[in-house]
Amino acid sequence: MCSNWNILSSMESPDFDPFQIFEVDHDSCQVLQVTVLRGDNITMGRARDMLDTPDPYVVLSVPGTNGGSQRTRCVDNCTDPVWNQEFQFLYDAETNRVLEISLVDANVVVDYVIGVSKVDIADLKLDEEAQIKVTFGENSFVHLRLRRLPNDSSDLRFSLTLCDEEKQFRRERRQRCMEAMNACFGQQAGLVSPLKIPVVAMLGSGGGFRAMIGLCGVFKALQDSGIIEMCMYLAGLSGSTWFLSQLYTDPRFPDLPTDEVIAYFRKHSGAGLLSHLGAQSMMRYMNSLVGKSVQGQPISFTDFFGMLLRDTIVENKEATLTTMRRVLERGAAPMPLFTSLHVKKNVSAKVFQEWVEFTPFEVGIPKYGAFMDAAKFGSRFFKGKIAKPFPEYPLHFLQGIWGSAFTILFKRLVRTAHGQRQALGEDAEIQNLRDLEETMDDEDIEADEVDDGCEGVIAGCTAGCDEEASTSDKKETNFWKKEKEHRDQVLTEKKTGIWEGMMQGLMASSMLNSRAGRAGAIFNPLYGLRMLNRQPLSPFTGPEEEADDEADFARMHEMMDTTTEKILLVDAGLTFNSPYPVLLRPQRGVDLYISFDFSGREDDNKDLFQELELAETWARKNKLPFPPIREQVAQFEREPLREMYIFRGNDCPTIMHFVLVNTSFRKFKAPGVPRETEEELEFGDFNIFTGGQRAFGTLNFRYDSNDFDRLSQLMEYNTKLHLDLIRAEILRAIEAKKLTSRASLKDIIRMKMLSKNKENFISLVREMQKTGASSSNGAGPSAAGSGGGSNPGPSGAGWPLAAAPPASERAAAVLERFVSAQDLLAESRSPVAAAAADPVHRLIERFASAQDLLAGADAPEAAARETPKTIPRETPESAPRETPELAPRETPEAAPRETPESAPRDTPEAARREPLEATRRERPEAAPRKTPESANVL
Repeated sequence: MCSNWNILSSMESPDFDPFQIFEVDHDSCQVLQVTVLRGDNITMGRARDMLDTPDPYVVLSVPGTNGGSQRTRCVDNCTDPVWNQEFQFLYDAETNRVLEISLVDANVVVDYVIGVSKVDIADLKLDEEAQIKVTFGENSFVHLRLRRLPNDSSDLRFSLTLCDEEKQFRRERRQRCMEAMNACFGQQAGLVSPLKIPVVAMLGSGGGFRAMIGLCGVFKALQDSGIIEMCMYLAGLSGSTWFLSQLYTDPRFPDLPTDEVIAYFRKHSGAGLLSHLGAQSMMRYMNSLVGKSVQGQPISFTDFFGMLLRDTIVENKEATLTTMRRVLERGAAPMPLFTSLHVKKNVSAKVFQEWVEFTPFEVGIPKYGAFMDAAKFGSRFFKGKIAKPFPEYPLHFLQGIWGSAFTILFKRLVRTAHGQRQALGEDAEIQNLRDLEETMDDEDIEADEVDDGCEGVIAGCTAGCDEEASTSDKKETNFWKKEKEHRDQVLTEKKTGIWEGMMQGLMASSMLNSRAGRAGAIFNPLYGLRMLNRQPLSPFTGPEEEADDEADFARMHEMMDTTTEKILLVDAGLTFNSPYPVLLRPQRGVDLYISFDFSGREDDNKDLFQELELAETWARKNKLPFPPIREQVAQFEREPLREMYIFRGNDCPTIMHFVLVNTSFRKFKAPGVPRETEEELEFGDFNIFTGGQRAFGTLNFRYDSNDFDRLSQLMEYNTKLHLDLIRAEILRAIEAKKLTSRASLKDIIRMKMLSKNKENFISLVREMQKTGASSSNGAGPSAAGSGGGSNPGPSGAGWPLAAAPPASERAAAVLERFVSAQDLLAESRSPVAAAAADPVHRLIERFASAQDLLAGADAPEAAARETPKTIPRETPESAPRETPELAPRETPEAAPRETPESAPRDTPEAARREPLEATRRERPEAAPRKTPESANVL
């Protein structure tokens, strides 16, 4: 592990974030304010007026936006109605140029449209009102007041930075992690600053119920051993998200005993997913789908699958993503991260994909630096503003999205529920959902046909009910002839008829035959936006790789189509089956990954690193630090099979990769505790994948108690077997973090000075990553005095600037004389020295902030007036330097102060001692007032 590659992770200044300068440029919408004032002489025509007096109302819309139409109230029996109602529309002034107005007469059966008129709003000036009179027919008029308003706010956050809530969580969680590490390692850790702790993350892959149950055992081992207390993040994908989301919405967590966690999932895994495919449940599911569609939200089979998951594993049926925020208060538990993909309907998820991350605070697409409050996910957006709010999505719908790959297999699951055996070739275990998904033909299915598919399902349900009613009539007619034992048969036939009708409608619909029907359909949060630019995921490591000949991720850098109102979200395992991308963001700065891979394989001894190799390819294409997996796999494959492998590299994090295998568990029931009885040996003697095992297969959504205990205890054992290695790697990461140069206040100020010039700013950060921060090793701008040159600027100061502006040169000169508070604190151990840090901090803020230095520096005469002719820089060999800006000052309270510049120095050591000794000789009774220079000497 290199000491400086992750330097930015220890730089959590509350007032400056290095990533904040990389805001994604985008356009914004404007607001059209329409006030419907009144109507004059509203008529439906002479013939209709003779039969009825109009009951008029007005309908408004702006074609091309997704805000829908809005209408006034109806005024009964009135030809000169007064409305005085105000409406607002979000619109794009460049493309949406028409306001459509409909005058309608309300009737009991069908409303009558009196007329439709269109008003050109292209020439409407900003912040000016315009009153217009719209004519309908020959003599009907409606008076409107229009006003075009600017929109300066957004309901999306466009930034590469973490949200403020996550930053606050990290500050609080760091303290808890530091306490846990000190408690575990004692003096070996010796941590005194939370910013010096390594960021540890635990990952769980996909794998359906196999992953969910395996993660139960992993969590028990890590929680009981205290490792979880050292983790900053827990990330899940597909089946692992089902475990984490249920755990974090339990009102007793994080104080929930691990034995109760195991007992809960053992109970609910035994019931199984298919137990809810009954007539009563199906009717509830269909009613929910219809209700969601009526509200105007998109629906797909993912909604149906999510409701199956809710009734199987979710205890709190009303839980949402924001419910988990309670658990994160004061950093009480690691932050959970969940993943999915945005995909195109006709392109393989391995070719084009955009990772979507879900946290209790935000949902967003890091590729665009676009995030929204988690409570707003699902609302209808237009150009970054909420056009129509909807309630927060329930947790089970998100679980359906996170694990939506299993919707591909639903037909097969239904056949299994019917007890139908498949052909031998079809009965083989499907381990790789990715390959199966890519065989689906989506070319002729449009995303907007999702609702049509649902209509087919609803029609099937109706057909089933009609059939049931007809059968019921016949039975009732002859009921007096039937014996009592036939009554149960009749009821069974009724339920079977309803269920069969629903299943037939579901199977006949397009929902299961296309990605557009299976994937989670949501409103596009970027709809209408013109993304003017996009920043790399890691802007300090250079641009992403250009397209190459590799099929994997070939189109990953394509931009989203923001003219599509709906987008599709799918299981992230369809690209690779581990949630590395959400943790590889440099803003999170993860130092150590503890990864558990539950992916399906053909054989227990094969394909142990397939998902990890795909993650490496993805990271390389995004210029993100990642260990060289393929280089080390060749060596591991020649070694005996084991449960865990460690991957390291230069300038990158470390990965502990746990694979799902059964080796020593066959003979040991706990680390160092052998199995003794035949029953114990039989319990531990099983394969996971070899031999076509179905008990732990991808299609298995029901685990009996024995299989549950086998899988969960296997993963608990494998984890406990390597607890010492996990602790050793955490300690190794602590030692590496100690070598990391901490970004000091001086570094932060330099970054502020250069934040308006991205090229120079990126160069500075890259230099810091390469050589360290200024406060620890003298590299970078702070080493200006040791460069040996007398000329200020990039060459003499060592600043990696393309062309340093005069203000930056002056800033460098000032910073050389006013040391940073961080430099002072690095040397201080006594309360007196620590107390001196705060005044020094204020001095720096006063004299060395970028804002103060750059103020008034734009004018050439100002630069000439403020910049000294020469700023000699001292080296051990150089003569004493003069500092015209910082001449000694006399005050009534104190004698003139000596500074390191005021006395000649023969050696650097003497230069540090002489000012202090002279001061002590002159004023033995009182301590000298500390200047920043003398503070640095102390």
